[in-house]
Amino acid sequence: MTHPEQELPQLVKRLHGLTAHPPPERVRADIAKLMDEAHALFDAAPPEQAQDTRMRMALLLHARAAASEDAELRAFYVGLLPGLGVLAAPLALVLLAEADEESPLPVLTDFPEIFRFELVNRILLDDTAPTVRLRGIALAAVDDLAALPADTLNPLLADMVQHAIPLAFPLADALIHGPYGELLRRTIAAQCRKIESSERPGPELHDVLPAIVALADETIARLIIPLLAVRDPLALKAVLSTLTALSTHADDCLGKALLKPLTHPDQRVRTAALDALISTSPRDAGRILAAFFRRDTALRAAILSRAPLLAKPEAITFLTCQGVRDTAPEPDILRMLIALDTTAARAALSTSDMQDMAVLDMFPPMRPEPRLDAARAVAEFSPAPEQPKEKEPSRRKDKGFLGSLFGGGDTEEALSIQFGGDMVLESEHAGKRLSPIYEGRTLRGASFRGCLIENGTFEDCVFVDADFTDAILIGTRFAGCSFENCTFDRARFFDANLFDLRLSGGHGTNVAFAGCRLSLVDSCGAQLDGLFIGDCTVQTVRLTACDLTRCEIRSTHAGGVEMRHCLAEDATIADSDIICSTFTGTAMPRANITGLHTDSPHLARLRKTSRLRRAAETADSAPAMDKRELSDTTRKAARAVLDAWFEAEALQTASLAFRANNDRRVAWCLGKLGHPQADFFRLAPFFLHTETFERNSAELEPLALACRVSSYVPDYTTIEAARRHFPGASLPPSAPDPVHIEALYTIGSVGTIAQSESSDLDYWVCYDPEDMPEVLVDGLKFKMEAIERWADATFGLEVHFFTMDVTRIQDNNFGVSDAESSGTAQALLLKEEFYRTAVHAAGRIPVWWATPTGADDAAYTAAMRILTTQPWGDMFIDLGNLVDIPAEEFFGASLWQIVKALKSPFKSIMKFGLLEKYIATESDVRSPLLCERLKTNILAGRLGLADTDPYLLLFREVLGHYARAGEKDSVQLVRLSFFLKARVGRALSSQVRPLRREEREMADLFCAPGAMPSGLETGGDWPFQRLVTVGSMVNRFIVRTYMRVRDSQQDRNIAINPEDLTKLGRKIFATFSRRKNKIEHIPFMSLGGSSFRVLHFSAQAKKMGQPGLWEVQGAQEVSDSRRLDLVDLRKGPDLAEHVAWLTANGIYRPGMEVRGDYSISPVSARDLQRLMDRLVEFFPTKATFNTDISEMLKPERIVRAFFALNLVQPREQTAITEVSVIYATNWGELFCRTISVVDTTILDNPIQFLLENVEQEFTQPPEIDFFAPDRSSFPRPHV
Repeated sequence: MTHPEQELPQLVKRLHGLTAHPPPERVRADIAKLMDEAHALFDAAPPEQAQDTRMRMALLLHARAAASEDAELRAFYVGLLPGLGVLAAPLALVLLAEADEESPLPVLTDFPEIFRFELVNRILLDDTAPTVRLRGIALAAVDDLAALPADTLNPLLADMVQHAIPLAFPLADALIHGPYGELLRRTIAAQCRKIESSERPGPELHDVLPAIVALADETIARLIIPLLAVRDPLALKAVLSTLTALSTHADDCLGKALLKPLTHPDQRVRTAALDALISTSPRDAGRILAAFFRRDTALRAAILSRAPLLAKPEAITFLTCQGVRDTAPEPDILRMLIALDTTAARAALSTSDMQDMAVLDMFPPMRPEPRLDAARAVAEFSPAPEQPKEKEPSRRKDKGFLGSLFGGGDTEEALSIQFGGDMVLESEHAGKRLSPIYEGRTLRGASFRGCLIENGTFEDCVFVDADFTDAILIGTRFAGCSFENCTFDRARFFDANLFDLRLSGGHGTNVAFAGCRLSLVDSCGAQLDGLFIGDCTVQTVRLTACDLTRCEIRSTHAGGVEMRHCLAEDATIADSDIICSTFTGTAMPRANITGLHTDSPHLARLRKTSRLRRAAETADSAPAMDKRELSDTTRKAARAVLDAWFEAEALQTASLAFRANNDRRVAWCLGKLGHPQADFFRLAPFFLHTETFERNSAELEPLALACRVSSYVPDYTTIEAARRHFPGASLPPSAPDPVHIEALYTIGSVGTIAQSESSDLDYWVCYDPEDMPEVLVDGLKFKMEAIERWADATFGLEVHFFTMDVTRIQDNNFGVSDAESSGTAQALLLKEEFYRTAVHAAGRIPVWWATPTGADDAAYTAAMRILTTQPWGDMFIDLGNLVDIPAEEFFGASLWQIVKALKSPFKSIMKFGLLEKYIATESDVRSPLLCERLKTNILAGRLGLADTDPYLLLFREVLGHYARAGEKDSVQLVRLSFFLKARVGRALSSQVRPLRREEREMADLFCAPGAMPSGLETGGDWPFQRLVTVGSMVNRFIVRTYMRVRDSQQDRNIAINPEDLTKLGRKIFATFSRRKNKIEHIPFMSLGGSSFRVLHFSAQAKKMGQPGLWEVQGAQEVSDSRRLDLVDLRKGPDLAEHVAWLTANGIYRPGMEVRGDYSISPVSARDLQRLMDRLVEFFPTKATFNTDISEMLKPERIVRAFFALNLVQPREQTAITEVSVIYATNWGELFCRTISVVDTTILDNPIQFLLENVEQEFTQPPEIDFFAPDRSSFPRPHV
């Protein structure tokens, strides 16, 4: 007869012994046999013991594998992990991710199906740990895993839901769109038909409901709404629990469907329906609750317990409905709120306007949280008795110098010892009172079991298999240490400082930290069940694949925490703040969260679930209040506290919704950047927060005052990235009075459909001028310029930092020149673009995120007042409200914005389209600004790409306007320009399977028949000539649209002065219109795929030696055979015009190979290359085309002129007979004209020659240069 509860601990000990040293082949067979024995005992053992034993074995195997450099042995240990609990797959992921590129990876098909699914899911959940190779292997396995039978998938998904393990998107997507998804939909449809026929649903319903939660797909979730009509209480409760777990924002259909379960005779069903109503928040939830509050007295306690969880508008509706208001429910609801979250209720009390003793008496007395007591621990410490030892003649009897100096030996006084070398602390010191000082030592098997360690120091030490069981450590400092497979069971740390530590493996059941500081700690594969952290400061701590079951965090300040693939069942978080933290693949079922201040949407969702669970417990246990003794003042005071609560919750809920969208965009941005460029996005705030960059730069000195980013704590992954470039990087030292960067944002395409590999990273660095003196701002700018150069040199990224004075942002002062009319509206347009496109990278978040849609200045000010009273209010920054733009200023402001965006044809088209739409709908009810529409969608839970992507919103807005106006050509051009800008075709064609939800939504939006413009379906690069054709269409569209918009406003009262209108119009025409001899600029030229590597010139001769038609072709590759696959670029009679066009449009780049065949004689390829190099140098792009807007009010004049002399004439010719004049004007246009020469003016007076032969004039001589071909015989002009 077997006794698993006795045999399993013995198996763990045997496994520990067999793996203590690298096992030879024969021992590995014994280990495999032992594991088979363990698996046979797990099912028969008590569940908790079986789970604990699995965990210990998995962690032990991981520790042994991590310590081994033998790839074959590591693979052997990985192969033993399947079946060893929730952490087995994460531990396998860690080991596989650490393998170098040359090491063979195990074949996934060798693993059991369930473990293979779990491992692939973990790999795909993690955006940072897996290598590209490992991720590729996982993606290749997705289709096979999605094809597993339902009998395998259903329990697997149910187990994931039970442990709150998220499902990676590629797997979920494959399941939803594969055979399993079809089966799921058919099963739901069959159950719905049964219910319509008044039949009892089948058992398969209970099989698929957990899968629906795991897949978290709103489309599938809506399919189960008809199941709410079932009368069977068990089935109905299961459906309601599924909807509650999904927590999707409800539509009217769900709100109506929930009415029926609320009338069910079973009280448990009705309370489950209440939970679903609160969780999904349908419209009219307050009215629904009020109706059932009046009619169902048995449900009143349950309704009141959940009332604090209503959204603010619904709560107000509930409290003011007749039949609820008459019962004066406010004191009861406040009592429920206090039971749900005393700390949050107390914060609401402190901010309410009214105080009342009866209300104050509802709150429990403020007593300090129970915490570990160091003094009591010392008082209760009992040193281990001395063990008699045999005398050893070889050992000296005296204490020696160190012993005499520091004490110890025969007394119970504290020992202060310092050992040298690789040593083992003898077991005789276990249970002693010590004050050790270790530096740079390796301690193998050291036992501190039962020790009292006071004010000890361990610096740069390595602990291997050390034992701290039942140790008490007070005021002890660990710095730069690593721990391998150490034991901390029931160890207690008081006022300890743990800095820059690495923990691999080991276990610390019920280990406790009180009043400690833990910073820069990396723990992997540790069993820390029952961990207690109280009154601590925790920053930059990474926990990977750790067991944190029943962990407890109280009264702790935490930041930069990373929990990656951890198990934290039944965790408690109370009265703590946790910021700048991530929880990748971490399971936290049944978490109990109260008094938490956080910027983490993940923790906020857990807090919501925790409150809902506590509401049910509160309703069942709380006695009713005797309201006869309550005065009107008490009721009003209770209502004031509730109002303060609902106001604060509304602000926090809104900001967290924005934060969730921000996190999504950051993740997409990092994915688009790829490795290693994604490192820079993490490093940018770290460099601004620390002195790391300047201390490692030869050109920089540290700033005069320490500079820190507010509300920012770097995580361990960021420190790792910094150390890859600067090995000494660490957390910044504490500074007595640092100046602060208030916030760091990107603005533009980051994390949107429009971001590409060539996108810039434009950062707003926001500072308060009262805190940061101007001289320091100058120093910060100098530092940021150096970071920009480093980003370019290291990552090939174009980065721009802009220092932004927060007071000027509040005042809508963005440096718009006073000379520009519509300056106020311009600033509002820029702020609209900021609020629509900004990504929060670090620091404080905008108050605008927290305010309701359409908030006027009064509502914004009210939100500010509430935020300043909240304990978490310092996470926000006031950047000013955004009000509607005055109609009379919109036209002028839009023109200014269009002109400033001329280098981006996509922006120009979209801004013109938006301007036309605005003008067309001006007489109607004004449509909200796009940023307000974005906010509306986010706060309403409409989180699809079409609803939240700033560029897609803009595109759909403009496209919809032209479609409604019936302008087919404009519709086509808007679609073409958007698809080229976003490179949608390429993005879709490069993905065999969507890796992210955004990519699936892109496919759904754009892969439907007719959704994508012709020629973009394959994702390949467009033919060059088609790009040229579309570019010409863009130019014509902008000129035509400008004229149409301008004409439509002639009789309107518009706030733009005539001078501005003149210069803006001229700038638009100069950029986009055609003129005689003008070199046309082609939009989207850079989007034509890889740039050409070779230019090839040829000619068609009228007769020998007299070319008549010149042709330029481009090629991507230079083949060994010297034969090129050529693409036609340009053909025409003027070679100089071709050359000017190639350089002006950036097709030619210095150093590019230029070829020509015999037909171009007497011109040589060398001549052409030299000429184009000279033109690139003489006509720099920015100075030539981006001229100052003020020049548009001045007469057009030539500012630069370049003469190409006798370019196509015989080289032996002794006179100049032909001149090609290439010249630029102050209006930003470039022209080319080839002229036959009949006299010597070009030699004697080039300026006069220029005046006589071109249309434009000049008052001052322009800058002039010339080009003469090699071996030409004519005299040179006097320049």
